[in-house]
Parts: sequence; C-alpha cells; structure tokens
Amino acid sequence: MMDANYLIEQINGDVHGVISNFIELKKAGTSFTACCPFHNEKTPSFSVNPAKGIFKCFGCDKGGDAIEFIKEHEGVDFKEAVEIGAKKLNLDFEWKKSSNFDQAKYRHIESMQVACNLVERFFTENLSNPEAKKYIEQRNLVTPDNDSLSMGYAPNGNALLAYARKNGVKTEILEEVGVLKSNDKGVYDFFRNRLIFPISNSRGQTIAFAGRDLSENSKVKYLNTPESCIYVKGNELYALNAARFTIKSEGRAYIVEGYPDVLRMHSVGITNTIATCGTALTTAQAKLLRRYTNKVTLIYDGDSAGLRATDRNAEILIKNQFHVSVIILPEKQDPDTLFTSKEIFLQYNEKQTDYVIFKTAQYAKKSTSDPVFKSEAIKRISKLIANYDKSKQEVYVEFCTEHIKPKKAWQDALKELTKDEPQNNQRYTIPKHVSLNDFNRWGFYVEDNCYVFRNKKGDDFVTHSNFVMSPLFHIESIINAKRLYEIKNRHNLTKIVELPQRDLVSITNFKLQIESLGNFLWTGGESELNKLKAWLYEKTKSCKEITQLGWQREGFFCWGNGIFNGDEFIKADRYGIVKHTDRYYYIPACSEIYSDDDTLFEFERHFIHNEGNVTLYEYAQKYTAVFGENGIVTLAFYFACLFMDVVAKRFDKFPILNMYGQKGSGKNTCAESILYMFGKKGKVPNLHNSSKPSIADHVATSANAVCVLDEYRNDLEMEKRELLKGFWDKTGRTRMNMDKDKKKETSKVNQGIIVCGQQIATADIALFSRFVALGFSKTVFLQEEEQAFHNLELINKQGLTQITHQLLKHREAFSKHYNQTVSAISEKFRELLGDTSIETRIFNNWLTIASAYATVAKIVELPFNYDEIIRLFVKMMTTQNKETARNDDLGVFWKTVQYLISSNMLFEGGDYKVMYMDRINRTFKQNGEWQKSEIVLPEPQDILLLSVSRVFGLYKSQALREGDKPLPEATVEYYLKNSPSFICDTKKVSFKKIDAKSGMQEYDENGNKKFTSTTAFVFYLDQLNLNLESAKRQ
Repeated sequence: MMDANYLIEQINGDVHGVISNFIELKKAGTSFTACCPFHNEKTPSFSVNPAKGIFKCFGCDKGGDAIEFIKEHEGVDFKEAVEIGAKKLNLDFEWKKSSNFDQAKYRHIESMQVACNLVERFFTENLSNPEAKKYIEQRNLVTPDNDSLSMGYAPNGNALLAYARKNGVKTEILEEVGVLKSNDKGVYDFFRNRLIFPISNSRGQTIAFAGRDLSENSKVKYLNTPESCIYVKGNELYALNAARFTIKSEGRAYIVEGYPDVLRMHSVGITNTIATCGTALTTAQAKLLRRYTNKVTLIYDGDSAGLRATDRNAEILIKNQFHVSVIILPEKQDPDTLFTSKEIFLQYNEKQTDYVIFKTAQYAKKSTSDPVFKSEAIKRISKLIANYDKSKQEVYVEFCTEHIKPKKAWQDALKELTKDEPQNNQRYTIPKHVSLNDFNRWGFYVEDNCYVFRNKKGDDFVTHSNFVMSPLFHIESIINAKRLYEIKNRHNLTKIVELPQRDLVSITNFKLQIESLGNFLWTGGESELNKLKAWLYEKTKSCKEITQLGWQREGFFCWGNGIFNGDEFIKADRYGIVKHTDRYYYIPACSEIYSDDDTLFEFERHFIHNEGNVTLYEYAQKYTAVFGENGIVTLAFYFACLFMDVVAKRFDKFPILNMYGQKGSGKNTCAESILYMFGKKGKVPNLHNSSKPSIADHVATSANAVCVLDEYRNDLEMEKRELLKGFWDKTGRTRMNMDKDKKKETSKVNQGIIVCGQQIATADIALFSRFVALGFSKTVFLQEEEQAFHNLELINKQGLTQITHQLLKHREAFSKHYNQTVSAISEKFRELLGDTSIETRIFNNWLTIASAYATVAKIVELPFNYDEIIRLFVKMMTTQNKETARNDDLGVFWKTVQYLISSNMLFEGGDYKVMYMDRINRTFKQNGEWQKSEIVLPEPQDILLLSVSRVFGLYKSQALREGDKPLPEATVEYYLKNSPSFICDTKKVSFKKIDAKSGMQEYDENGNKKFTSTTAFVFYLDQLNLNLESAKRQ
C-alpha cells in the first residue's frame, strides 16, 4: 500500500491535474483559469498556478493546495479528500491500510507552510526598497511573470517581527522556520538588509529562504534558513517547481550554481534550469530530479572550483543513471553575467559535451607520456561507465578509445568492475513509494505517468507506455460490452476513452484505439497488457448503459443529461455516469468522449432536463387559451404518455393522437409544444421523406414520452400506413438481429405518438379509427390571440421539464388509481352516450386518455371543470365516430368510382375531368335566380369535377351486382358534401356526351361534337384516394 505522506505530496504536486477533474480549466500563459466553482460569476477570477502548486479565486478569496480544493468542492474532511485525490490520479490508497501517517505532524507542517507564505509576502512587499531596487537594476535581475519564482527584501531592524505580531503569527513558528532568532535580549530578525530568494519544494510550496547581503561589508555573502520539518537542504532543488514542466517536456535539466544564475536563465527562456540550494548535489536531489528526466547538463564556472563542482556532481548523477553533459564557461564568468540573451546561451549550448567523453579528453591531455596515469584514468572513467547498461558501456568504450588507447584496457577494466555483480542483479530498484506487495501482485508500478514492468530477463525494468489509465466503469452488455477509462500521458494530456471489450483482447486493436487519441504510446506485448488488464478489471465498477431514454424499469426517468429519481434531478458527471440507489448508469450522449462530435446523439442532446419556472396549472391555462378544446385533449394525451407503462397494464393498445388542418392553423405548434415537456424541440421526421427504419428508430428512442411525426397525407404509401397501425399495437419494426442469433425481432413502442398533417386520414378508415383525431380549422387570428401564441412559445423555450418532474412525483398515486378511474370513466361515457353506439376501438382510444386526465385531476390541481371535460371527450369521440362511419361508406363509394374508371365504364371528359385551377367560378340557383361566385383556392392545384347524375347511377348498379346494398343517393350526396375534399357543387358544367357502348364522344347530324350541361361536384384531387394518372389536365 502506498505511503500516505508520499501520496499527499503527489496529490498536491499535481494541482492542475486534480482540479481539472472537477472543473474545466483554460490555459492562460503558464497558469489556468476558470469561473470559480465556489461562487457565481460570469468573468473567470479563479486561477490555478501549477508552478506554485496552488489555486486562488480573486473573487471570493478562497485558495490553497489540491487537497484544500477537494475539501471545499466536495464538502469532505481531510482524509476523504486524500482518498478522492488518489482516485483522480489513479493511485491505489486506503487509509485503513496506512499506518504511517501522523495527522498532528501534518497539521504542524501546514502551519509552517502558512507561516512561510506570510513571510514571503512580507519580503516581496518590501522589494521596492531603494537598496534592493538599486542592486536588482545593477544585476538586471527579473522573475517570471507567473510568480513561480520570486525575490524579496529584508529591511534592517526587526521589521518582520513587527509584521508577524501585527498579523497574529506566533513567533515560535517563525523561529522554527528560521526567519526569526532569539537570544538573551529577545527575538530578532534573522535577515537584515538582504535580497531574499524564497525556496520552494517541487510542488511550489515555499519552505525556506536564502538572503544575499547588500551591504558588501558582511563576512557572509549568503545566509540560509536552517533545516526544519519542512526543509532539508540536501533534498530540495531551487526552482524545480518552476522548471519541472519544461524539464518533462524537453527531457533535460540544466543545473547551475546560484539563485541569480537560475533567474537569468529563466529570464532568457531557458526555463528548465535549477540549482542545488548552495550545496553540492546529493543523492536525494538526484533521485528527486530523476522523476522528471534522466538527462542533465551542468553549467559551472571554468575555474578550478567550478571544475571540481562539475566532477563531484556529475559522479553523483551518473551513479543514479543520468546521462550528463557539461557546458564549461570562461573563467570568472557565470550564467548570470554571461547569458544576457537566449542567442548567447544557444551558442554555448551547441558546444555542450557528454561528461564522460569530456573527462576522458581531459585525462588524455595529461597522460600522453605517463602509462600509470593513463591506466588510472581508464579505471576512473570506467567506474563511471559501469553505471550504465552493457550496450551503453560498449558505445562509451568506442568513443573513449579515440582519446586513450588501447580498447582492451577499457574492456578489461569494465570486466573487473562488473565481475562480482550477480547475474540477476536489478540495476534499478523499485522506488520507495511503491508497495513491494502491490508490485509482486500486479507485476508493474507507475512512475511519471508511465507503466514500468520487469524486463523479460527479470534483471531490469522497462517502461512500456507514456500514459496511465484510470478505470472508470465497465458498461454491461451481452453483445456490446465496453469500458470507460481516463487516460493521461506523461505530459498530463488527458482524454476519456470508450474501449469496446473486443479491443482489450487484441494487442493490435488496443494499440490502434490508444494511439488514435494522440500522444499515447504502448510498447508492451500481450503479457504486459494482461497484467495491466488484471489491475484495471479489479478496480473497475460496472454500470448499465441507457439505450432508451425516458422511464426506466429500475424506477427513474432518464434524460440525456441526468436522471430524475422521483425527488430530485441528478446530473450525470463529465463521463456520462450517474448513480441511482446502489447502481451506476451510463448516458453516452453527455459523456466528454463525444462532446466534440455533433453528429452523434442528436435526439438525446435535445431530450434533456431543461428547467423553467411555470407550473402545470399555469401552463395548462396558457396552453388551452391558445389551443382551446384541442389543447385540453392534448394535455390529457401527454398525461397518458408520461405513465404509458401503467396504462399498458390495462390497455394493450395505445392511441395515436392525430392533428389535421390547413397550414397556419396551429396544429404543429400544438403538438410540438408538448415536446418541450421532454427537453428542447429537435427535428420532427417527415413521414413522406423518411424511411420506415428511420421512423421506427425515432419512435423507439424513449419510453413514457411523446414524439411527433409530420406531413401525413392520404397518399402515404401503404407500408408506412401499416407501420403506423403497428405503432398503435405498440410494435415497431421487425428486423433480423445480426448481433445475436440472426433471428427476427420486433422493437417495442413505449412512447406516445402525435401525427400531424393537412389531411384527415379518411383514405384508410382502419388507420383513422386508431387515431384520436383533432381538427384544426381556424387560420385567421385576432391580435390578442397572436400575442398569446407568441407568449406561449417564449414559455416553451424557457423550459417545461419541471412540469414532467411535478407529475412524476405522483407516479405511485397514478399507478394506484388509474384502473379504478378507467372503470368509472367508462361508466360515465356510456351514461352520456345513451343509445349512441361507438366503435369499440374509438371508444377505448378516448377512454385511455380521458382516464389519464381524470386520474391526474384527482392528484394535482388543474384549471378545468372535471364534468365539463368528460362531456367534452364524449362530444369529440362522437364526432370522430360519425366521421369514421361516413368515411367508411365514402371509401366504398370512391373505390367503386375507381373500379368504374378502370373498367372503362366512366369516361374522362364525359363523366369527370381534371383541371389545374387557382379559382373556381361557381354557378348556382338562389331564390329562383341564377347566381355566380368565385372561390379562390389557397394555391393552384389539380381539381376533380365529377358529373354526379350518371356516376350515382353506375355506383348503384355496381353495388347491386356485387351483392351489396348501396347507400341512398341523398346519403351519398350528404357524405360527399361534408367530406374534407369537397369544395362546392356548381351548375351548368359542360361535359362531353359519350356513347356508353363505344366510349366515344357523340356527333350530331352536322358532324359537330355533342356536349351536355349538368351539375358537377368539385373536389381537391390530392385528398382523394384515386389514381387518375391517365387523365389529361385541362
């Protein structure tokens, strides 16, 4: 199990990585910004500084390290915050298994760091002191803009002591830090008249201070605060907090001697530069640096002291498997004075030399005539080379032999140095922070966001990735299982990836998926992948993918952005995961994985909780004020749809709501307003243009919701009409399931459907009887009505899903009372109908939605009179029943007409004609006088003129031949005149006089064509189910 102290360092050391798991951060220079999660704001004032390891909001003044952020954001205590941070960074940790953490000690360390921050602020605020300004200007010293490195000034006297007392800081803490001292005379400032360089740890926390004398009279040029519980001089590297990111990205660190040298290098853009805090490099410092790179360039003075420091530090680095290069400066020059521009630095950088080769060349100059010295030189250099693996040793021998021969002497020296090394000796040891038990169990460990495994010989370690994976969820499925991972590379680039299970059982597929994300590389084989999978699977929770939105059998309503559990809306997290009771669910539409692809999940991204502030009572008033009786029926239909699974336990069929009427009558807006109860209005499929599979797929998108299908016409192809009939039966499309056993399966229809169109669906009475039909006839509206309509549209767009939540809270009550209500409403219907007979299918359709209305009306307050609404349902049901009966008989009449035309018993021009017209000149008799009027059509179109006298006769004869009882002529005439396709009747219409036997136009004795003038019925041809393609348009 991981060491708790190391873990806390890791969490606080990756403040950007941790916080980006909770909020979206945008890069701003070397820092990151966002709108503060702790208070409402529109302009970002929240900043994250990775170099300092802190966050800070300049609006609400909250700030601190990564653990402090988790505590604030998640509302948890310290230990819980550490566990959350460990999970976010893919680190395995549990407090109950960690016994090495002393919380009191940690609190004391926090107090020390707070004190250091206060002291740093005091010093930086005094930097404007003339003495300090003069020195800084003379040396041209500057600090980075991101405050990752800073300077300050310590005034003469006891100014810091006074500042501490004023701010209520205990002097004992500052004495422990080392900025205050005490003697018999009392407490006093340690630094006086000194330029201060704050020293931070690698996570950016200020832990110590160095002060450079400005008087030039002091015997001690630099003073450093002593070691403490937060500062061990040999464990820290100056400016590593500011340099670590560039060191990682460029793969190299530059080490210089002093604080001003570092500031100079950073000021000219060489931001991967560090120093050793005024001491010789230690093994601890080398190991610290090894976390970020294995390549170092040493830059020291060219004098003897500088060369000794180069040798000493190079040996330490090489022993820790660094590749070391050197840049040797002229004597009495250092980076601060020499590198006044990046161009000058680059000139020297081009001449840097590998240290081993550099040292060999030095020895070669002295050993030309001294065999003993040459032999000793070979042994000394070989000791360095022996720290590398065998292949690198061979390369170094080749290069070194060019300076000092013979080659065999090098080979013998290396053989002697390595002869006692065990064959299976591990050249690299497991880092201290890695649990040996965990390594032995899983076979790898994590270092620098990479997976490290044993090599095949077992005598070394090898890195097989430049990324790590955090297991999120396993998505359960028999045929489409997949797993969600957060993947982060060594440069902290983070992606969310959804891996199908098949891509985790193939190394080729795995590499293809991972590498397609960008700079993510896997070099391991099947064996390493299996070890990684074993750990990932062990740590992965399972969840269920939501494939159909709306009501779920587990007892919640699923939106495209979260769920409603009956009490509250729970938003899905950035991965699309949401928890209900003890299970997790995956909503892919709102996962970051697909956030940049707007071609996917188009429906789901509209079917979202979009909360407004209007109540059901208020909305019902406004909705019905615009749409009247049709609005009341539509609301009742919405109630039935919202609890469709409950309704289905009583009725095995579910009515389709049909809205028909002319353009501009409001039918589509009436229908689409209900869509806002289920999020934002998306695209509405066109029945004519859409394929059957796409229509069926659209209907199958959700459960206990509503969808709209537009542009129904009576000439809709038969297969689509049959599809609509299937929807009434709650069955969708039948298809071959290629993913399972290649057997046929039929999709279920679990939501209500509204069908809109300009034509009443009387061409197919079987379909019409499956509809609850609402006619919209009004197309001209008063100004007040137009305003009410626009006001309703604004309310719709603000959001209506809170109304759906308001009703879902009463689901249990609806379920309890619906069956009883059906029986009561059925009895009430029969009472109000009396002797009137209603077709069973139509009766049950209206009963279904009327009972839903009545059930809801008992639970919540509605702005309607209950008894009046029930009578309204009966009235509208009776109207539809009459329309069905009328159009059923009319259907037989028009089928007979079609047969007579096809059999050449009715003739074009003699019994009927088709004319393309934009107006009709009607002739009629009124009060004994002939009258004329002009009827203007909405648009030019094909019009059928039917000579009724001969047609009625032939219809009657054909019906009798087929053994049917024909309708009386007066009844047929009544039905025709009251059908939606009828325009008018008109007298004195000229038709050809046709010879019934030959079908040819008759001629008089003078050879002139004969015509007859008779009454014609005028119809919209496109609303009739007639095939008159052969008719000539006139």
